[in-house]
Amino acid sequence: MKLATDVLIGIQHQIGGGIVYLDCEDKVPLTSFYQRQNFKQFDDRLSSEDNQKYIQFIRFF
Repeated sequence: MKLATDVLIGIQHQIGGGIVYLDCEDKVPLTSFYQRQNFKQFDDRLSSEDNQKYIQFIRFF
């Protein structure tokens, strides 16, 4: 994850911006991982395709 965030920060410096948005399944290992990476939960959604609950996270760089 550190490599991915370092790449995103480098891109943000080159082209501007700085928000990463993602969905993940509502499973404690996943949500805990993203929270430890400084992502903040802002919502959740229920997929109509697979009836799966997804947690929505955002991170500002």
